[in-house]
Amino acid sequence: MNRYQICTPLLGCLFLLGAALSPSAACADIMLNEFLIEPSGPNAGQQFFELKGTANQSLSGISLLVLIGDPFASGLVDQVLDLSPFSLGSNGLLLHHDDPLNLVTPPDPGTTVLSGLLPLPSFFANVSLTFALVRDFTGMPLDDLDMNDDGILDVTPWSSVVDAVGIRANLPGLPLEGAFGTQLGFTDFPIVGFDPDGIFRDGRTNQWYASDVDNDFGGPYTIDPLQFVNTDLTPQNVSFFDKNVYTPGAVNAAVPEPSAFIALGVVGIACWVRRRQTECD
Repeated sequence: MNRYQICTPLLGCLFLLGAALSPSAACADIMLNEFLIEPSGPNAGQQFFELKGTANQSLSGISLLVLIGDPFASGLVDQVLDLSPFSLGSNGLLLHHDDPLNLVTPPDPGTTVLSGLLPLPSFFANVSLTFALVRDFTGMPLDDLDMNDDGILDVTPWSSVVDAVGIRANLPGLPLEGAFGTQLGFTDFPIVGFDPDGIFRDGRTNQWYASDVDNDFGGPYTIDPLQFVNTDLTPQNVSFFDKNVYTPGAVNAAVPEPSAFIALGVVGIACWVRRRQTECD
């Protein structure tokens, strides 16, 4: 066996390893990406949400819904924002901030920035909420989609759900306190112990995280390291992330790709190949 016969399958395996550890090349569709729901300071001038997807992607037919999950108001459509007139920016991001001029760190130039399209001073209540991106919404604000308040949607006035995430408020003793993200085919936070100020996706893997936020007015919105969990409620170490702040209008914080692990694997394989060459000569 010569060195090329040894190296070819090993390089193929290494390529597959790298592909498995790398982020996906492109998002399949538009995604919810980051929310500041209940900042530690005043809500007015700080709340925001962010979407991401393909650069310059049209949002035609897309609406953002905010659904209430509290008992006796379960499934109430609290907010509707028709995003049809807009597109994602050249960097694949869209930011809606109730006062983007207040941001200490301005959004990236390639981000589509919107403001004033949801009621002020506070467009996200500090209750159990589900955020849903849907296509072809035919309902209205204040529609009741869970008419018997059993935590199951009875009415779904849309053609499809593009993305959804739910957050349960920390209200002990209310068993119907719910969220609809999982029911819609996506994700819920089973939050206990604290009400998250914000949620965001890992900028590399798209995993959801929730945290409290320590901030001054306009940011930077710093992740509270003592109240920072994933969707399994596993506490997270903020030092593992490449940023420790929320990033309205810019790429999200992420756990860096394990490039050191890949490099170590390359060195190990190279040493194995060299030893095999010596044995075969």
